[in-house]
Amino acid sequence: FPSHDTEALRRKLYDLIFVSPWGDNFWPAFRSLVVEDHHGSQSLLEALLTPIFGAGITESRLIVSTIGLFSIALVVMWGTTAINKWFGLAVGLAVSVAPYHLTYSRNGDSEHINIYLFSFLILLAAQRIITKGKVWDYLLLGFATGASFYFYAPVQLLALLVLGFLAILKFREVLRLPVLSIVLRFTAFLVTSFFLIRPVVYNSWSHGCMIPVHVPYGTPSYTFSTWEEISANIVTGK
Repeated sequence: FPSHDTEALRRKLYDLIFVSPWGDNFWPAFRSLVVEDHHGSQSLLEALLTPIFGAGITESRLIVSTIGLFSIALVVMWGTTAINKWFGLAVGLAVSVAPYHLTYSRNGDSEHINIYLFSFLILLAAQRIITKGKVWDYLLLGFATGASFYFYAPVQLLALLVLGFLAILKFREVLRLPVLSIVLRFTAFLVTSFFLIRPVVYNSWSHGCMIPVHVPYGTPSYTFSTWEEISANIVTGK
């Protein structure tokens, strides 16, 4: 089934890009719909794929299925980093046939499959910090944490637990590093995570709630197309 969140955004983005591009309110509207909305990136891809697949749910399911496949790759990488490649393959196989994953990797609602994606991305980053502890690993953890907010994957509790666990486990070890190494690691994590968290957190607070919300688009200068009109435009080549 199509996502109720991305369907409306996709329709608006389709109009902005293909029906009335480069209008006076193009960039403010594009920023509001893509940069400041947690479903914006997926909706943009769906809008760009609409002329190819039509005004249906094919593009939504294609994107979410791809996310599902990539999440399995992360599972394998996490298991391989934690134990060995056979453990990683076994865990990846188990997750790939789990009913939850099979269900949500085959429909257009991205926030559920994002739970898998960002949970294992956070765990992979944490495992790499435990075993390797390079600056890039802290950068990966910052991206995983920030992106879980930005793309609305409800795994923030997991992220906080992992961060707390790492703080306890690695605190003394990190303090024994040279000052420059400490600064680089924490800067990589903080800058990356803050860069991704800031838009949605700011907009959430400005609307008086604690979950990511879409910034109101405002009063549009025209009425957005219906799916029937979009389908007709595609058929006629408009």
